[in-house]
Amino acid sequence: MFLHFQLATIAWLLLHFLDCSYQTTYGNFFPSVPGELTGQSFPVTLKANASSDLVIAKCPGSSYRHIKTTDHFSLNEKIRDMDVFYYTADKTFAWAPIVHNSSGPSFMHCGRLGIQKTNTIDSTNYEWTYNLNWENQPDPVQIMETRMVSKNLPSLKSKCDYINSMIVVYHKDKKSSRSTG
Repeated sequence: MFLHFQLATIAWLLLHFLDCSYQTTYGNFFPSVPGELTGQSFPVTLKANASSDLVIAKCPGSSYRHIKTTDHFSLNEKIRDMDVFYYTADKTFAWAPIVHNSSGPSFMHCGRLGIQKTNTIDSTNYEWTYNLNWENQPDPVQIMETRMVSKNLPSLKSKCDYINSMIVVYHKDKKSSRSTG
C-alpha cells in the first residue's frame, strides 16, 4: 500500500512539474529585444551578412507573450493582408521576408506589442520594428546558377515550386549584359 502511495505521489509531482514547465512567455526567443522594454527598445537594429538580397526575419505572432501572459501582440495589418507571413502552428511566431534597400537600411514593421501594466487595465504599446543593415552589398549574380538553356527549361523541382508563370530566366544578350526573358 505504501509503495502504491509513493508511486502515485511521484506520478502526481511529475505531472505537476510538466504542467508548470509549459512555456507561456517567449521573450527569450528574441535575444536582440530586451526583456524590460523602454522607449528606446525599438527599432531593433540587425545586421545581415548574406549574398542574397532577401532575408527572413522572425516576428512575434498573434499568440506571442513577451514577459507576462497578459501581454498581447497584433500583427501589422498591411503586411498581414499581403499574406507574406509564415506562421508556426500555434501562431506564436511569424517569419516575413525583408528585401535589400540600396538607399539605406531595410525597415520592417512587424506589429504592436501591448504590455499590461501591473494592477491596472492600462497597457503600454510598442511598435515592433527592425532596421536591417546589410554588411555586404548583396550580389545575386554570385549565387546565380548559369546553364545553357534551349526552349525547354530544365527541371527545377528540387530547388523550388515548378510553376511556369513564376520562373524568370536571366540571359546575356549580344552586348554581354544581363536581361530577363
